[in-house]
Amino acid sequence: MPDDKTAFHDRYIEGWNDHDPETVMAQFADGGTYVDPLFDGPISGEEIGEFVRLTADRFPDFRFEQRRLLDVESDDVRIEEWTMHGTHEGMREGLPPTGNTIALEGVSVVELSAEGIESIRGYYDQQELTAQLGLTFPEVIGEIPSLISGAVRETL
Repeated sequence: MPDDKTAFHDRYIEGWNDHDPETVMAQFADGGTYVDPLFDGPISGEEIGEFVRLTADRFPDFRFEQRRLLDVESDDVRIEEWTMHGTHEGMREGLPPTGNTIALEGVSVVELSAEGIESIRGYYDQQELTAQLGLTFPEVIGEIPSLISGAVRETL
């Protein structure tokens, strides 16, 4: 795969790790989409930037570690195995922060063109994310005091 196409993906990862929504969005081709298990369907444009901002609000120290990268030259596709590291310090879907750290493993399938990233489809185990945040039963029982105090802080 030519270096000019893979550079879009490299800058995309740098943008995420720099918590820079503008850089992340700029790597997408016009109409390029991002799919994540959290969404009902693909997002694009400013929605992608808002997702970066939201992630940085929830996990201010997050970073992505690329563990493995495979290029499929004939299809202009990259398959990336990654681990997202971070500390849950912001509200998440109505739940106050737990303060737990995560090391969430996932895979992204990235389709590239000369114009930029055409699509990214991210895959990870949502149940594993919930477990690492301490929000599964019976682990959530131990989180109740911090959840309550976090909820009170958010309303003040």
